[in-house]
Amino acid sequence: MNTSSRNASHLRALRCALALLVFLLPASAAFAQSAPIRSGGQQAYVIFKAPGGYMGADYPEHKTGKLLLDPKRPDGMFVVYLNDDETPEAFTEQLKNLIAEMFYHQPDFKPTWTASTVPAHTTMSNETGTLWASSDGKMEVQLASYLFTLSGKKIAYGYFAMQHAGKRHSDDGRFLDSSGGGVKDFEKLWKSIEPSK
Repeated sequence: MNTSSRNASHLRALRCALALLVFLLPASAAFAQSAPIRSGGQQAYVIFKAPGGYMGADYPEHKTGKLLLDPKRPDGMFVVYLNDDETPEAFTEQLKNLIAEMFYHQPDFKPTWTASTVPAHTTMSNETGTLWASSDGKMEVQLASYLFTLSGKKIAYGYFAMQHAGKRHSDDGRFLDSSGGGVKDFEKLWKSIEPSK
């Protein structure tokens, strides 16, 4: 099997895995365009508008939140409440593991992540942002994670994508630039996040 066939086969497997993830999670059949995320069935701290074309699913790992998965490319977004007793550092490690499991399929492969700070968005005053990157030599994965606190609740949102290492392919996910910009759908998402009324 040549390199091109292997890459195509790998990408098909990734798409199947992402599609399977959506069906294994409690998915929202018709994802609301204006979606409040409720904590414990009670309080909604934030609402957001999901960009068109993404499949919505509940966030895994026993957390309240949403995953938005692109059915055409290996990329997606998330908005999630951290558990009350959870540190941002613990959440970030769990998030990196979740994204790595989506994209890397070699047994026992533990990606090394590099981090760079990205500017906070203007919507929340106490926000911090980090852009993470990793690679297995064949594929490159990017993860942006933004954290802020609202009414005492820690909230995270972000973007993730995978591309072929080296030469880009037409069906690669779209990467953010070094300032966290350059992907219109993610910009639509973060600009729509606001406190729930």
